[in-house]
Amino acid sequence: MNPGRGAASARLTAGTVALLLGVSGCRLLAASEHQPVQMIGLPRPRTCLLEVFVQGGSPMAVATLSSLVAATARGREHLFIRDSGTGALLAASVAPGPPRVTVPGRPAPPGPGATSFQKSRYQQAMARYWSARRAAWAELRREMHARLLAWVHTIVRRAASRLHPADARTGAAPGGTLDAALSRLAGDTSSLAQAGLDYGGHEVIAILGTDRQTTESVPGFPAMPTGTTVVVSDFAGSSQAQAAWQSHLLQAGAARAAVLTPAISGQLASVVRQGLDGAIADTLTSVLFGLGQARLRPAAVPQLRRLLNLLQASYPRAVASIEGYTDDLPVPGGNRSLSWRRARAVLTWLVAHGVQPSRVQAVGYGSADPVAPNTAHGQPLNRRVVVVIDPAG
Repeated sequence: MNPGRGAASARLTAGTVALLLGVSGCRLLAASEHQPVQMIGLPRPRTCLLEVFVQGGSPMAVATLSSLVAATARGREHLFIRDSGTGALLAASVAPGPPRVTVPGRPAPPGPGATSFQKSRYQQAMARYWSARRAAWAELRREMHARLLAWVHTIVRRAASRLHPADARTGAAPGGTLDAALSRLAGDTSSLAQAGLDYGGHEVIAILGTDRQTTESVPGFPAMPTGTTVVVSDFAGSSQAQAAWQSHLLQAGAARAAVLTPAISGQLASVVRQGLDGAIADTLTSVLFGLGQARLRPAAVPQLRRLLNLLQASYPRAVASIEGYTDDLPVPGGNRSLSWRRARAVLTWLVAHGVQPSRVQAVGYGSADPVAPNTAHGQPLNRRVVVVIDPAG
């Protein structure tokens, strides 16, 4: 054989083998980078219930209903809207659940003895993986928001089309009273229980708007399921009527009763959100204050320690709103400032005993939302602090 021809043949064979190995290596590399896809979605929300009683068919009533439902909507929420004058069911619906999306699976790590090139390729693949997941989460949140807005628009429009106009003289729907409307609550509760729905304290009843005639005579509230929050907005009655409503709601079994005057009805959505989240409201009955005072008394310590245990042991990731209140007697600097200092005193004690400052906030509501008549016997009860623990915070 010609030596030159033999050497050329050998070089051609070696080149072919190298090319084949290179092609095979690329295929193996591509095959190793191919990952199965996976499905991801937003956290599955807990089922909750919002039952709204709306008064009259005025544009303002519909606007209040729309803003409340939009501000508090969450996936799998069960929503009932009733006419507060007749009790007629205007709309009932369940909010859409969270969407899901397919994303590439997590890249397989390189095996033992991997080259620096393989490790670099793996790091690049992981960077792409996390970037794709972040983009998918952002898109899921946008999609969930869009779904909820569309749901709110549909159900509010349906309710508004069936809402009976209010009587021009009394503000109530003709032929009906709030007592009659509230009597439907027992039927709703029974039907939901028969359907096997347990909301576990994530239940809110919202009464939107009351006229003076209604507020001065306390309605017959039915027994409330355990853990229910009841909130009344734009309460038109006197402070004595407000305290009576709150007392009757608590006696009916409500875990939290918020009777909001027009001046503080801006709290409506916040209170409803807390109720749907299953927030725990605790009135610190031992944390009462002297006239015009914001200093904690020794008698407050046992209840403060119980609150500390809730925040550190029972709900270590929860946030809490510490709400201060006063009676209606004027004080230097104003009742709003005094109520904030009372809430701040509780906050300072909690932080000094190990609660992270980022988990607690102090809010002062002045003489709003009294729990007792502002008389000589009732005023001390109104000089109080309420703590709302939000487990979902």
